[in-house]
Amino acid sequence: MERGGVLVSSRLGKAIASELRALESIGSRPFSISTKDDRIRIQKIVYLLNRLGSTPARRFRFDLYLHGPYSTELAEEYYALGNEALRETRPATTLRPDVGRTVLEADALGILFLEGLATTLYFSDKSLHFGQALDKAAAEKSHITPGTWGEIRQFIVEHPLLTKRV
Repeated sequence: MERGGVLVSSRLGKAIASELRALESIGSRPFSISTKDDRIRIQKIVYLLNRLGSTPARRFRFDLYLHGPYSTELAEEYYALGNEALRETRPATTLRPDVGRTVLEADALGILFLEGLATTLYFSDKSLHFGQALDKAAAEKSHITPGTWGEIRQFIVEHPLLTKRV
């Protein structure tokens, strides 16, 4: 399928939709692409899945953008699929329980938390120590409160899965 001159892999898009449905099946709020916050949320959730070793999510390349890590290819995939496919796709059976729990806990803390966490992890992937990555992310994201940065720091400490390189 072609969209805007770019080949869209519906198989890959369905694999990501399947992982999002798996998260829903274990307690996540439903995923949608209807609003800007919905799309930001999907970008950050898939970035976390990527970071935690999800095979479909690892196929997307993320660059730093206004609200943290962003993948143009991912956006093309979910726009091509639409809300209907997100709702109709079967949940993946391959989502590791520890990955699912970590992502669900992060998601429950809200969109700004996800933005800050994903940005911190993005900078840590650029060979920065987590403390340095957190400081750099906080400097870049001044709209996120100091309290949220404290929550992000604590979350990283409590979730060593995030600090592993996969």
